[in-house]
Amino acid sequence: MKEIAKIIALSDRQLARYTDDKILRTDISAHLIQIVELYKFGYEVFEDETNFKVWMHSEISALAYQKPIDLLDTPFGIHNVKIILGRLEYGVYS
Repeated sequence: MKEIAKIIALSDRQLARYTDDKILRTDISAHLIQIVELYKFGYEVFEDETNFKVWMHSEISALAYQKPIDLLDTPFGIHNVKIILGRLEYGVYS
């Protein structure tokens, strides 16, 4: 929950207050949809959920030695991670 709260710019406390029947703001919902799509793509590329999660928390040279998980707070960062995943999908290791 802390990781998600950091990514979508909500405090842990605010996120914990959301119940199943409470609707998130549109911008937060759109951001979460982009993240879910990225994770779906990552699971397909790695063909293993655990390996993808390890990759997300590793420093990647193609991302200037940043961890992909740290780039998910903006659409631009999500796009950059998706590009690297696309390269990996086609065997272009960066």
